[in-house]
Amino acid sequence: MVAVALLIWGAERLRQSWKKRRAPSHLPTIPEQLKPLARDFERVLAARGITLAQGQTWRDAVPQEWENERRWIENYNRLRFQSEEFDKNEIDLLKRELGELKRSTR
Repeated sequence: MVAVALLIWGAERLRQSWKKRRAPSHLPTIPEQLKPLARDFERVLAARGITLAQGQTWRDAVPQEWENERRWIENYNRLRFQSEEFDKNEIDLLKRELGELKRSTR
């Protein structure tokens, strides 16, 4: 009897974990214009010795004293999570700021 109960419990746990993995993310997808910027920013972080752990955000990984990087993250997130469309000027500003971060890494 106990073995049957454990078997049912284990099967239910497997079903729930499978269902959770297949569930769509609650985060909005990253707009295509921002994907290359995100990759480049992660390269900047890697060049400075920061590797993100699984599920760790940029904000959590970047030290408080890195003001320019934290400002870039805020601007990026503002664009990523805003509901209306953003314009080319906003993307260009992020690119310029990222270029400055890259130059200061060298």
